[in-house]
Amino acid sequence: MIAFTVPGKPQAMQRARVTYQNGKARAYTPKETVAYQRDVKWEAKAAGARVMDGLVVLTCRFYGLRGDGDNALKAVADALQGICYNDDRQIVEGHYYVERAGKPARTEVEVRSVGEDTAVAPAKPQRPLKAAPWHSGQRAGSRG
Repeated sequence: MIAFTVPGKPQAMQRARVTYQNGKARAYTPKETVAYQRDVKWEAKAAGARVMDGLVVLTCRFYGLRGDGDNALKAVADALQGICYNDDRQIVEGHYYVERAGKPARTEVEVRSVGEDTAVAPAKPQRPLKAAPWHSGQRAGSRG
């Protein structure tokens, strides 16, 4: 497992932009996304990340995010390709949590192999729903 924090405002993955130069289309990634992904890569390497074989679980906590959580998760997943895993197709489970007003702004990242114990607390079990009376064989409105 590798866990690290990226300081600064999280950045959702932005769509590629297209410009035309000399009659040819040129697609590029917006500079904010490129800078955020560079920071994610740097922090992962500084934390001692290594490429994991097999399937992985990616969990991110975004504090101070303004964009979509799923697009921010995609930005992190793409940035870690070649650093924590060979291909983002190895990610079989992805979780993100968003704290819009989180201070200080940051991204907390955890990548672990499938089957490895998680540091994330398991979800609180839900109470079973009570069945409505008509689910026990009677129809609504009948007196049975």
